[in-house]
This record gives sequence, structure tokens and C-alpha cells, in this order.
Amino acid sequence: MRPASQPPLDDNAVAEFLANNGDFLIRRPELLPDVAVGDNAGSGGVVSLTDRQVVALRTRNHDLRKRLAELIETARDNDLTFSRLRELTLALMDATNPAGLDRLMARHLLDGFRADHTVCFMPRVLDGSLEHFSARVVKAPWDRLFDYPEPTCGAYRAEEYALLFPSAMLSGPGSAAVIPMRRASATLAIGSKNPRRFSPDMGKMFLSFLGGVLERTLMRLRL
Repeated sequence: MRPASQPPLDDNAVAEFLANNGDFLIRRPELLPDVAVGDNAGSGGVVSLTDRQVVALRTRNHDLRKRLAELIETARDNDLTFSRLRELTLALMDATNPAGLDRLMARHLLDGFRADHTVCFMPRVLDGSLEHFSARVVKAPWDRLFDYPEPTCGAYRAEEYALLFPSAMLSGPGSAAVIPMRRASATLAIGSKNPRRFSPDMGKMFLSFLGGVLERTLMRLRL
């Protein structure tokens, strides 16, 4: 029997005891089946703490498997991107003239990187027959386009997208990656009809590497 001087147990007292004795149920495992908690459905029913833990572990296991699958898929995408970037890098090393460079951009940037449009803005006109090069006009298609300090990605309205890629005729928004090449005074734009293809939260490491390789190729060819 509880001594008269000892205050009765209430929720706060039990909570304080458990907080100060986190291993209590480890020391008294026989009590686990008798501990009941509210069910996940919020229906007012109760389940044993053991059953609740099993459900929680299953949910956590499902979440971990889902996260692992996402990481594996990301790793596969990165491997594929690296492989394509490697092919492009080796091809750029062999480029000897603007026409050859133009063909490489079509083959490796459009086909290899699942893009729909690409253009490299240059300080001057190289050759009117080059499909993927354009002279930097005095006014950029929008403010600060040629002043970005690092690669940037995002979705653009159809009319904005058309300013970057005049041949594009989109009925809705598209997306683009804009890569500055400051030493060559050039800017590379890669566009997609998919507005989520080049999202602002995507990694910039591969884009920065691509810009660096192309920049050195432009300088080597004195373009």
C-alpha cells in the first residue's frame, strides 16, 4: 500500500520517471505487452507498445528502402552523365575548327545530355553557317544574362525561352542551364522543352566542368 505521505502518481510523474529512466522497459521487458498506446489511425483505439514498435520499424524500413532506391538511381544518373561528359571532353580535345566544334555540340550536348537546344554566345560572329553559335548582342535577352558568376538553372516562359533559342517554338514553359565562360567572354545555354529538366536545385558540378572544358577549347582555337 502506498504511504499516505507519498503523493499519488499522475501523468506528469510517470512521464518524469520514464524520462529519467529510459532503460526501464529494458529492465522490465515483461511489462511491454501490457503497455498500450493510441493507434496510428487516430480512431481512439489502443494497441500494445510492442505492436506499435513493430509498425514503426516497418515504416522506417520502408522509408530507408525508398531512400536507398533514390540514392542508387541518382548514382546511376551521375555515372551516365560522367560517361557522356567524358566522351564530350575527349571529343573537344580533338576539335580543330569552328565547324567541327559546332557538330560536336549537336552530337554530345543535344543527344548525349537529352537536351533540345543549345547555343554558345560569343563576342563576335564566327560563321553564319554555324547552328549552335551566336554573337553576343549589345543587349542580352534579359538583364545580366552574360554576367552570371556561375552556372544557373531554371524554368522560363515560352517567350523568354525563345529569346535564348530563337528557333524554338514552345507552347509552354521550358528550362535551361546557362553556363558562363568568363575567360572566353562566352556563355553557353542548354535548353529543354521539359520545364523540370534543368531545375534550380540540381547540382552544378557537371555544368561547371563542362563550361571549363568548352572555355579552354574556345581559347585554344582562338575563337
